[in-house]
Amino acid sequence: MDRSNNVRNGVVVFIIFLVAAIYSVRLFSLQLTETDENAYSNASTTTYIQYVPAARGEILDRHGTVLVSNRATYYVTLQSFVLYNSDDPNGYLLSLAETCIKNGIEYEESLPLSMSTPYTYTIDELSSQEQYNFRKFLLGREWDADMTAENLAKLMKKSYHISDEYTEYEARLIMGLRYELDLPSYAYTDTYTVVEDVSAENLAILKELGIPGMDVGTTTVREFNTTFGAQILGHVGLMTEEEYENTYKALDYSMDASVGKDGFEEAFEEYLHGTDGQKVVTVTSDGTVVDEYWEVEPKSGANVITAIDIGMQELAESSLAKWIQAMADGKEEGQGGYDASTGAVVVMDPNSGEVWAAANYPTYDPSDYATKYDELLTAQDSPLSNRALMFAFAPGSTFKMITSIAAMRYGVSPDETVNGNGLYTKYEEDGYTPKCWIYPGTHGTVNMTQALAQSCNIYFYTMGDRMGIRPINRVATAFGFGQPTGSELIEETGRMASIELKEQLYEGIDAGWYAADSLMAAIGQSITTATPLQLCRYVATLANGGTLYNATFFRRAVSSDFQTLVKENSFSPVATDLMDASEYAVIKEGMRMCVTEGTAQKYMDGYPIEVCAKTGTAQHGTGGSDNAAFVCWAPADDPEIAIAVYVEHGDTGGWYSYVAMDIMDYYFSTKNVAQEVHRENVTLIEQ
Repeated sequence: MDRSNNVRNGVVVFIIFLVAAIYSVRLFSLQLTETDENAYSNASTTTYIQYVPAARGEILDRHGTVLVSNRATYYVTLQSFVLYNSDDPNGYLLSLAETCIKNGIEYEESLPLSMSTPYTYTIDELSSQEQYNFRKFLLGREWDADMTAENLAKLMKKSYHISDEYTEYEARLIMGLRYELDLPSYAYTDTYTVVEDVSAENLAILKELGIPGMDVGTTTVREFNTTFGAQILGHVGLMTEEEYENTYKALDYSMDASVGKDGFEEAFEEYLHGTDGQKVVTVTSDGTVVDEYWEVEPKSGANVITAIDIGMQELAESSLAKWIQAMADGKEEGQGGYDASTGAVVVMDPNSGEVWAAANYPTYDPSDYATKYDELLTAQDSPLSNRALMFAFAPGSTFKMITSIAAMRYGVSPDETVNGNGLYTKYEEDGYTPKCWIYPGTHGTVNMTQALAQSCNIYFYTMGDRMGIRPINRVATAFGFGQPTGSELIEETGRMASIELKEQLYEGIDAGWYAADSLMAAIGQSITTATPLQLCRYVATLANGGTLYNATFFRRAVSSDFQTLVKENSFSPVATDLMDASEYAVIKEGMRMCVTEGTAQKYMDGYPIEVCAKTGTAQHGTGGSDNAAFVCWAPADDPEIAIAVYVEHGDTGGWYSYVAMDIMDYYFSTKNVAQEVHRENVTLIEQ
């Protein structure tokens, strides 16, 4: 009897649990598939976190000129709890969308459905983060990711209670905003920023709509105060899912925070970003705020003083454009330099590694980045590209100082002469007779300094053949070839030729190292490549006698009110004594002779400042004119400035000494002129 009762009781308990489970699953399903407005209908208040972005720090040049600052602006948000407790949420949203469209107000909407029927997906137009949000939206509602666009529209209209009285176009507008209101839950907030950077005039238009749950906030947006330095200043944008998970989540960034995407904005993000605020807000169903307090108060980011001299940057960009265009003007196709169209120039302090200018051609106004991005992305010669840091090419004859130092360490006397007869004939029986650039002319008998001045290939073929690649590689690596420069900005590191590197790059018989490889490497060809930044760092190291500094764009970071020093660059060298006094004397003499009697003489004759320089041309195998390079330092006896110019298809390295002379004119005419911009009512950090 007792056993029978126990069985019956067990069955009853099981049935009760089964029914409860069914209702629980049904309730959970309804919560996923029904609109959030149902969940709000019986609640009197809700509490949410409002994220308030902190103002980013300013970016300044070395003299205190503000390059990037902030502009105060408004943004408009929707609070879903209040909106869904209103009498007609869909009607209000349609009114908002139509008003924005009528007045040309851009609003955030990323639903990947076409605006007209038959509906089609527009997923390819979304960013990676927006595609992720869409997938998560479907997953959260347990909707089939493979459903047709038409079926998705039907489900959304049903879920959002969009009446058949609305046209398909009106329904699509409502769906877009309802979709966006669903997405903020993934960012742990109940508010949706519908319009950013809205003008006061348009803000008044939107406020007249009287939409429940609409709120206005004040924030700042980035503003460029210069039209120069586009590729190094950088831009900000919303982070991707990957960026959030891998980097910014651990730093307590909100998921919808804007971060530096490139250039200085990315490199100095840790100083510029500041601390975003978190305000806890409690509102009633009609939008009345009954309580609010700061969980975290916003703190503005630090200001970053860079090494850039914006006056020099402007001059460098203008001069580079002028002389590249002058090279190409009037040339017939096939003539040297007819196709010169792109290049870069880097200017550096040889005694600290500070980069004073990093100019690119072509370039663009950084203010146009957001509005003209598609046009810039497809423009001829890629003006978005940072050639100064990201494009690595064969250095050509500007590399020959490395071969000279390696030869001296190998035991070659600088006084030893080579007959520069125009052809290197040692391997003539094998069918290999590399030429000098002057062939069919000759340089005659030259020693090391004369070979540097005249850029005699035969001399350096001889040295490369005698030494092989390893001594050259050791010296070049020490001077930074194939190595990162230490730049805070993302860069290409280039390559330094070696037996091992060629084995990695090629297969079979092509992977072997031959005498021809050593000859080509000795004149800056082979598989060696370097960026203009690497070339400038290298010539700066030659200039100061063998002290290698990191290339740096950073001077210091200070608090937003300029009262407190946050971080200062120590400019510590990474290597010293890379040359002894005798080696330095030979290199200096050869580069000085390049100006007074060598390959740069016809361009720089009579220049009033004593300059040490080296010209270079480099073959590249892609057709058209040779690439051109020019490096120098000045003054010769007490170096203050180092410059590297590189022009693709530029033909003649010496021609671009005109760019270097323009920059040196600027530097030496302004270096003793006070340029610091002192702000009122602030404590000046040590200049």
